[in-house]
Amino acid sequence: MPTDKIELNTVYISERVRESLRLASRCALTAVTAPMGYGKTTAVNWFLAGRIKSEHAVVVRINIYSDNLSLFWKSVRKAFAAEGMDFIKEYSLPTDSIGSGMLTDELCRSLAGETPCYIFLDDFHLLGNERVDAFICNLANVLPKNVHIIIASRHIFPKDSETVRLGSKLHIIGKDTLRLNHTELSVYTERCGIELTDADTDALLDISEGWFSAIYFALRAYAQSGRLPDSNCDIYEMFTTVLIDPLTEEKREFIAVMGLADEFTSEMAEAVTGADDVKDILSGLIKQNSFVTRLSDGLTYRFHHIMKECASRSFNKLSDKKREMYLNRYGEWYERQKDHYRAIKMFHDSGNKQSMLKVIAVDRAEQLSYFPVETIVRYISECSDSDLSKEPYAILVIMRRYFSWRMMPEMLHLRDLLTETVNGNSAMSDEERNNILGECDLVMSFTAYNDICRMSGYHRSACEKMTCTSRTMGKMGTWTFGSPSVLALFHRKKGELDNELSVMRESMPYYYKLTEGHGKGAEFVMQAEAEYLRGNMTNAAIEVEKAVHSASENEQEFILACCSFLKMRISFFGKAGAEPFSKSIKRFINPVLMTVNDVCEGYYYTLTSQREKIAEWLIMDSGADILFPAKPIVEIVINRILLMNGEYTKLIARYSALLEMSSVYPYELCKLYLSLQTASAYHELGQDDKAIEYLDRAIDSAKPDGIIIPFAEYYDSLNELLPDELADKILPFAHSFKRNISEQKNSVLYSSALDELSGREKEIALLISQGYRNKDIAEKLFLTEGSVKQYINRIYSKLTLKGTAAEKRKRLISILKC
Repeated sequence: MPTDKIELNTVYISERVRESLRLASRCALTAVTAPMGYGKTTAVNWFLAGRIKSEHAVVVRINIYSDNLSLFWKSVRKAFAAEGMDFIKEYSLPTDSIGSGMLTDELCRSLAGETPCYIFLDDFHLLGNERVDAFICNLANVLPKNVHIIIASRHIFPKDSETVRLGSKLHIIGKDTLRLNHTELSVYTERCGIELTDADTDALLDISEGWFSAIYFALRAYAQSGRLPDSNCDIYEMFTTVLIDPLTEEKREFIAVMGLADEFTSEMAEAVTGADDVKDILSGLIKQNSFVTRLSDGLTYRFHHIMKECASRSFNKLSDKKREMYLNRYGEWYERQKDHYRAIKMFHDSGNKQSMLKVIAVDRAEQLSYFPVETIVRYISECSDSDLSKEPYAILVIMRRYFSWRMMPEMLHLRDLLTETVNGNSAMSDEERNNILGECDLVMSFTAYNDICRMSGYHRSACEKMTCTSRTMGKMGTWTFGSPSVLALFHRKKGELDNELSVMRESMPYYYKLTEGHGKGAEFVMQAEAEYLRGNMTNAAIEVEKAVHSASENEQEFILACCSFLKMRISFFGKAGAEPFSKSIKRFINPVLMTVNDVCEGYYYTLTSQREKIAEWLIMDSGADILFPAKPIVEIVINRILLMNGEYTKLIARYSALLEMSSVYPYELCKLYLSLQTASAYHELGQDDKAIEYLDRAIDSAKPDGIIIPFAEYYDSLNELLPDELADKILPFAHSFKRNISEQKNSVLYSSALDELSGREKEIALLISQGYRNKDIAEKLFLTEGSVKQYINRIYSKLTLKGTAAEKRKRLISILKC
């Protein structure tokens, strides 16, 4: 029967769980995996509190709320910053092995020490990202002994293959460990102040199957009525009955409303609910149950997922008027915080189309990219022309997005609606009208996309009308649509490359004036690419540095991505200004820039035969979220992967579709590469007559503009078929390309071989690279000179270095400096 002193908020950690959690302090990675309500977070928090008290451990708590990578990375940065570790701000979310390696090195270096450090990722299942999974497993393999990662997830983590690879570094705590057995249940109920008979304990165990949340709610019901609930009772109904229904109406509504937030502060809760006693309400809820948590910063609150689900059901039962009011308050709060992603969603859900459109205008299509395309298209389709006409700047932002999604009829309809609305508004000043119409010219320039001269006509018209910079086109937008090449986007006709370069130089200043430097440096990149394609590598290196300088000053990451890609390609020819791949490619978090990064690296990894490092979506040709103007360029990289894999028939079968795709906006460079790739595939299949046909198409495309480097890139496949005149021109470049690719392949192989060296061997190898002689090394490491020679011979053997002692030493130094 119930006793007078019942305390159901008692935290009970069974001895089995305690013993299992203790292993987390000896393992690099601990995965606590069980369905919702098994007490994963409670158990981990109990363990971490103990570590803080007994070891003065540092704890980094990372809360995850969705599968949005940008929001996840914000949480990571916030969590590390809360513990005084700002180094993470210097890093973007890694999207590849090199970026992962850089961040891994920084984490290991910054966290290593005597003080225990625990990184706790809660609700990890909500992220569901294989790249992050792989990064964590790789990180766990190299963490310093004082650093431990703990994952709480509803889903099984990690994969079986990673489980084997991690071995003793991994500790898994599953639901069988977390669920209570008969004895533990008896201990728990007694500590809660409830005395159950053995029969009641058996019944409770049968009802709950040892599931903590079910036990908690059942005991709540028992404390209120003196009997256990029916075994068929729904967990959410039970929660509502025992925890929400007994509350005052004010508190029930508070829970219903704030359950929509991932996390919130008392200030936010006051703004959204309008309640004056928010802190008292929250304090009371925390005391009454463990389903409301105040986070470690002391300012932020969070509802357990069971409470959020029940709150959502309760919110849906509120009147339409109340739901609309609260959702609008949410939208207004997020808008003030410049969290446009959540503001747009809340205003949409409230039916407040005007406020949603205002936020879209202010966002300028930046956080709008976080939404799936189909979601935003649906949001906009629900707005009438009357709704849209009240927000002309939102129309301009949406028009630009429609162009990127190839929704041209919808874009032109909005153009007509905007023009009619602005011209028909007698209350609007001439200056405001001209600014809006000038912005419309700016957006409509995309309809002339790929034709620089026509685009510039729109830009000049806009400059004549506008008295201010663009309000709808932010300088941080996707200038290249996600293409790693500027020239590929704007070289539209063979024999016209020099004219296109000239027009680009003349035209871009008008566009920069309107957009505060959006795309700054594009003209230099295009010139650099032209020099590269013509074999003028030194000039290419000079022009690309001009582009880097211009783009860096204006924070133009899309242009910098193009610079990185071109620098990497120049490095294949070993000319001045080139730099190794690992130093040239920058890390990004913007979703479109992540795609650009994958494409750049995919190209590199095909050349260096590192198939395992190529992004899976490129290998599967799944398309990712590529904006159409960049898609033909991406397909050329995918074709390169097909050649690497020997999938010649598949590549040939793609020719017609890709030619058509490259002709929507005439992409002459894409057509050139497509012809070369198809010729290579036919040659590999032994059909040289067809190979020559496509090779001739490539020559016809390249010759009028003096383009030769693409032929050097495919020389190994096509050298037997090339005309003598062209072969003579490209031969030095082809040899340089092959030699540098070979060296970079060897660098990859040797970097793996270096991992096989012992600690002492690595130490000696490093000293050799720094110019130390054997005698100096012996003195420095307190070894005999004979021992040093033995170590060096083992190093040469492991790296399979051949030749004289001097040659092997020289080769070792070059490897270590790669």
